[in-house]
Amino acid sequence: MKSVLILLKRDFKNSINKRVFLLLGFMVLLQAWFILGSGSVNNVVQSRQMTFMEIVFSFNLFGSIVALALSFDSISLERENKVMDLILTSNISKKKVLLSKTLNCFLVSCAFAILYVLLILVIYLSAAKDIRVSLLALRYILPITAFLSIYCLMGLVLSIIFRSSKESLIISVILGGLFIPRLYLLVAEGIGNALGFEEKSIDMLSMLSPALIMNALSGYAEKSEIFLGVLLLIVYLVVMISLSIIVFTKQDELNYGE
Repeated sequence: MKSVLILLKRDFKNSINKRVFLLLGFMVLLQAWFILGSGSVNNVVQSRQMTFMEIVFSFNLFGSIVALALSFDSISLERENKVMDLILTSNISKKKVLLSKTLNCFLVSCAFAILYVLLILVIYLSAAKDIRVSLLALRYILPITAFLSIYCLMGLVLSIIFRSSKESLIISVILGGLFIPRLYLLVAEGIGNALGFEEKSIDMLSMLSPALIMNALSGYAEKSEIFLGVLLLIVYLVVMISLSIIVFTKQDELNYGE
């Protein structure tokens, strides 16, 4: 366990880099543009509620791509730099390496979510001059963390499967684009109609989008949507973690560069 903690400390330190802060700044500026240009502040002050779009509009547009960018090279980069060889020859098992990477995904996701929400809180506070209203933003830390964790683990899986950082980056951008909520809803509706699904089945297919899971966990959805959102979150996490374990433990590190 000590070796896992050492790896986790190293991984987290390496993850909190310039790229993370650039992505964070981009998301906050995009959300600030929406808040200040859409009348969102007046809506929040009058309703005393901070709804989904008023804090995660930027995630609806680029959240999936940004989240994948946090971890698309977490394994592949260490393979390319020969760091993975050093770790594995230090009597540290692949399972411990993967445990560290998985825990780091959750830590980075949580740190990103906290920083993002705090900055959005400051924007609302400076615009609305109402601390109680601004504090409503804090309820989105957990939903955003869950959203980011799904994609971070997805990036980890891509980093393992494709071995190359360039390849995993390309696939991450493609997947991130496909999971943009509006595009995904169109794709889900098109597939559902083509296969003759009922409207209820199409709605459930649409819920597979992590952005919609985040919306369900925001606290304003109906109980049935919250239950489905939690269930899908668990399924996503179990599938991603299981897939990473199966693939990574079976890969041969001796010939990954060939």
